[in-house]
Amino acid sequence: MSVAQQVSKPLGHWVSMSVGHQVSRSVCHCDPFANAYDEEISVQEELLELQSNKELKPRLSHGYQQFWLQKEVPVLYPAVWGM
Repeated sequence: MSVAQQVSKPLGHWVSMSVGHQVSRSVCHCDPFANAYDEEISVQEELLELQSNKELKPRLSHGYQQFWLQKEVPVLYPAVWGM
């Protein structure tokens, strides 16, 4: 299940994870009961953009952790990243 497949898929909750040399990043652990329509409009817009981004879709095949740790994801989707 990918965020890019449907807007109504889980948004998830975030936990802090140490990556590399004391660099802290956030990783999404999806909540199957979360509903995207309950979120703010800016988050819904970013989820729609994720859904249609053909460059990012293939990267989801490596899993959510690898996807969310890409450098451009927090820059392109700050509302979703900051949850």
